[in-house]
Amino acid sequence: MRMKRQYLIMTTITAVAVLILASSVPAVVSSLTEAQIHPLAKPNQSASPLEYPKPPNQCPCESYNKIFELYEEGWSKDKIAEELGFPLDIVTKYLKGEYISPVYPEPSQEPSEEGVPKKPVTEEPMEQQQRDLPAEDSTVKFVTVEIPGYGCVTVQEDMVVRDGDEIKIVANKDYKERGLITPVIERLPDITYVPVETPYGPLQVPEDTLEREGKEKIIATHVEFMKQLEELKKIEKQIGESDTDRTSNTVAPTTQGGDSPQERAWFHRRNVSHQPNLLYGRLDPRPLYNTGQNFTSYHEREIYLSNRDAVEFISQHWDTGERNVWVAVWDNWEWQMSFQLSFTDIDAPIEYYLIINSAESRYDMWLRHTRTGEWRYNNYYDNDDFSNYISYYAGSTELFNYLPLSKTFKIWTDIRDTWTRVGSTWYRPNEIFYFATYSEEKPYVEVNASWDANGLTYTEHETEYPNPGDLVTSQSGTLSGTGDSYTFSVSGLPVYTVVMAGNENADFDLYAKWDSQPTTSDYDARGYSVTSLEYFTTCNRSGRSGTLYIMVRSYSGSGHWECWVISGSPNADSGRKTGHLSGTGSTATYSVGGFSKGYAFNSGPDG
Repeated sequence: MRMKRQYLIMTTITAVAVLILASSVPAVVSSLTEAQIHPLAKPNQSASPLEYPKPPNQCPCESYNKIFELYEEGWSKDKIAEELGFPLDIVTKYLKGEYISPVYPEPSQEPSEEGVPKKPVTEEPMEQQQRDLPAEDSTVKFVTVEIPGYGCVTVQEDMVVRDGDEIKIVANKDYKERGLITPVIERLPDITYVPVETPYGPLQVPEDTLEREGKEKIIATHVEFMKQLEELKKIEKQIGESDTDRTSNTVAPTTQGGDSPQERAWFHRRNVSHQPNLLYGRLDPRPLYNTGQNFTSYHEREIYLSNRDAVEFISQHWDTGERNVWVAVWDNWEWQMSFQLSFTDIDAPIEYYLIINSAESRYDMWLRHTRTGEWRYNNYYDNDDFSNYISYYAGSTELFNYLPLSKTFKIWTDIRDTWTRVGSTWYRPNEIFYFATYSEEKPYVEVNASWDANGLTYTEHETEYPNPGDLVTSQSGTLSGTGDSYTFSVSGLPVYTVVMAGNENADFDLYAKWDSQPTTSDYDARGYSVTSLEYFTTCNRSGRSGTLYIMVRSYSGSGHWECWVISGSPNADSGRKTGHLSGTGSTATYSVGGFSKGYAFNSGPDG
């Protein structure tokens, strides 16, 4: 057997085969083809190339009982034929007691025009036998509402408060344990920025902020801020910092948390008497790698203030590859949708700056594009219950619109915190804050916390779906006879494709169940044809990784078997192919298209 450009060429006398294309990969990235060939199928060296030898008894007599079993369970004839791999006319005749021939009749010896016996017509490809798609997580309900400027916004149901025609988005009720869940926005509002000329160059300010504050006040605020940055430059020069190795955390993730795929790394104050009034840093969103998955992901620096307020600097990744950095303000745990500050479609790191201005009950925020040098500014007044200091902050990785995942993607962002201040004294963040703990570990999202000898703190964020189509494991063995079985397990992913090939003269079946061992009557997926070549894809209905127990069982007969477990679900498969070959050198060809990682499986007789 060999495979070329997704063509499978079979050279065995009799074979049942499956070709699976596990993942679409752009040709510019890589093109990988792998063939997994069952060793039991061997060509008949003595057969004449002009004659079809009589096929062995490929379907044990006991396997016909499956037709009656399924019919008595209420299955239709069409569904029985599809499940077992029989032609429909055989199922119909057998139920009438009119069919006793082997499942695969001998091919016609009628000569063709060239004088060579005609090849048998193979069956049409079967659809994948079992394909469990994950159901929506019933523990968390999401709703989508229309928000002016942001389009369709999806949030947890408990975050939406309606007051007549007005819609408010409030913090999720479990924010203390899980952290804030940022609303999933359809788009960022169109913001009209107006350049304000300052002694330090132009500053881009939203038009409504300029009208409210006036040019002179904005210039004065920016000049004071830039003088602080000049002071920091002098301090950095004096201390003569150098590149140092980072120290990573040694704290294991906790077991608390909710149901959505989010992870956080928490930084708390070392001394609760310290009241830091600013935090500076940088977000560096990296380019996306995506093979076609739809999703939205946030990598954030969440800054929690002292009195029910928070400011989030968000690195947002669209599945199109667009990267945006924007700021969300929460006042009394309500999202202030009118506040807008962002850079869209960025191609370089963005510096962020937050200053708590207690004298005016105001939060000042700046973003700076490191490639263009452009500055943008906005502020938010909190006149009723102003927060005087930063209580703690977190690095957050959040993934939305993620079920079902089937195609490889990976995004990552590095976030670095450079300065904080208590009173008028400057500190490195790690002098005032320390890494405290992680939230519960979740699939697809990752955040790692670290710090260095200079006192900077870091979080590294990744959102990734593992490469579907990787061979996770393979198992092999021998079944002694009817009813004998072997069970093994795999864990760590939410979706697996399982293939089993065994002795063609027996009838082996395949069962699988999530988080407990399957039986013939209790399973999540099953391969149940009348051959010993079975396959299915199964997804954990929770959408999270789990342990999948897999059982290979003899319905009838004995012999060798081998089972392969592949990550993810195939984007294309050939279905089940059956047919006969005349002998050495005879071939049958079929294909599925696309650039893919492919696996081909076929079964044959023992011996």
